[in-house]
Amino acid sequence: MTNNKIGLVLPMYNEEGNVESLIEALSMVRQNHSLDLLAICVNDGSADDTLKLLQEASTKYNFVRLVNHGKNKGLGQAIRSGIGKALELKVDLIGFMDGDLTHDPNDLPKFVAKVNEGYDFVIGSRFIKGGGMVQVPLFRQLFSIFGNLAARFILRVPVRDCTTGYRVIKREVFEKIKLEEPGFGIQLEEVVKAYAAGFKIGEVPIILGNRVHGKSKMFYGYDLVKNYLILFRKSLKWLKEIDKK
Repeated sequence: MTNNKIGLVLPMYNEEGNVESLIEALSMVRQNHSLDLLAICVNDGSADDTLKLLQEASTKYNFVRLVNHGKNKGLGQAIRSGIGKALELKVDLIGFMDGDLTHDPNDLPKFVAKVNEGYDFVIGSRFIKGGGMVQVPLFRQLFSIFGNLAARFILRVPVRDCTTGYRVIKREVFEKIKLEEPGFGIQLEEVVKAYAAGFKIGEVPIILGNRVHGKSKMFYGYDLVKNYLILFRKSLKWLKEIDKK
């Protein structure tokens, strides 16, 4: 489908129930679409058998690469570690997908095709035609909808879904921007800083499912709302700093 070498970063924390199915699904996508894909699995200090299963997968499949955190460092550091490994492997595109099978690996070719149209940063969107959420609890759907509306209104970033973790991005983006957020806010930080730096952002529709195995690492409540309000203020500062240059 493309000659681009893709490094797909998969942050994982206590995902023993999903590892084997996810890696097998990625293996099929590689074969069916002739993708030059490396799966960069970041074990973020899991307390279950995630590390053991990833070690077995890296022996069984030659496209699996393992990064291990001895203790849990959070999503932000897991993503930064994955990006570092991807740059070390000299990939052309760096992708991100949740490690819990809520993102469909079969959508990957759509992202690559969009990049080939001239986009630098492609996001999987739940909020454009063809996108959506299935079997996701209503309170999570409402939080995502209103959170993204607020992001668009406050930040004026022309993206309908700033917070989904499914995305494919040219390596040049990460050679120019620096990511610093420790938790889930890193996903919004990526979008804002890439947009502020002048990179072209596009969206493709995805259907977000609900996990079958394990528990979500996202805690919805007052602290999450407070942290996102703080992040919005930071984002406005990033945008203003770019405007001054």
